[in-house]
Amino acid sequence: DRPTLAVALLAGAAAAVVRLLPALAYPLWQDEVASARIMVEPTLGGALDRVAESESTPPLWYALAWAVEQTGLPVEAARGIGVAAGALLAGLLVLYAARLLPLWAAGFAGLVAALGSQLVLRGSELRAYALYALLALGFAWLLERAAEAPSRGRLVALWAVTAAGLLTHYFFLFLLLPGLLWVWRTPSFRSARARVTAAAALAVVPLLAWAPLLAEQVENQRFSWIGDFSLVKALSVYSAFAWNAGPLYVRDVVDLGVSEGAARLVVLSVVLVGCLVVRRLGRRGRLVALLALGPVALAALLWLAGENLFTTRNLLA
Repeated sequence: DRPTLAVALLAGAAAAVVRLLPALAYPLWQDEVASARIMVEPTLGGALDRVAESESTPPLWYALAWAVEQTGLPVEAARGIGVAAGALLAGLLVLYAARLLPLWAAGFAGLVAALGSQLVLRGSELRAYALYALLALGFAWLLERAAEAPSRGRLVALWAVTAAGLLTHYFFLFLLLPGLLWVWRTPSFRSARARVTAAAALAVVPLLAWAPLLAEQVENQRFSWIGDFSLVKALSVYSAFAWNAGPLYVRDVVDLGVSEGAARLVVLSVVLVGCLVVRRLGRRGRLVALLALGPVALAALLWLAGENLFTTRNLLA
């Protein structure tokens, strides 16, 4: 309807503006310099080899950025991928949420996606995280459609967005697992389970082709700066999406203070209560709750087990 579309367009426009300004003005910073060095490789094979040497994420975004640079545009132009992804995320999130919530709440979700500090930062830089977040929303939408009516077109679309997500960030797997759990625990999807699961399983195949270079990335230990498990950091992750995350992830010992610690716990409480509320709104609400909590819980458990991979940007899904 027109009011929903208008709110979605406003959210998308706001997201584009706040990302475009720094994308046009800021000099390349440390991680972006690494991305730029990949982009200026003369061949795609050379670019992919450098991804394995210097990065901690899969190659899809870098291949897209490399293609942008090959057109003759400056490397900074590839920031447009993040700007476009951030704008689409904010606008489409309004449309997605409006199928479940009142328009004011859907609009607020779009506003958070448009103006949240981590999302703005990731959407204006020469990195893969904004595309990762957009693909996460596409996965949620297409998973639901494929489970409801597993036609060939819907299954292919689900396969494509899942394969793209897994080739953009390894943590996309933490989105895929709760999504499949939702399919298998929803009685009305009994006839669709096998086909949806097969589409998801086939989406892992392109990532398996990257596995030898993944092993090289693991050996390079690009996450050694994160530090050991911290319950304070894990509980603060949701607040860090729209609130300064720096102190939580660049220091081994975190002292938030009483007031900030309490405020971050309030944000966590709002998320948990929100998940309980939407879970009662039917199977779509249960999917939202699983996808909101599942990736963070799985990443936190992995962190607790000794794998130092837990950062806000890795959990934008």
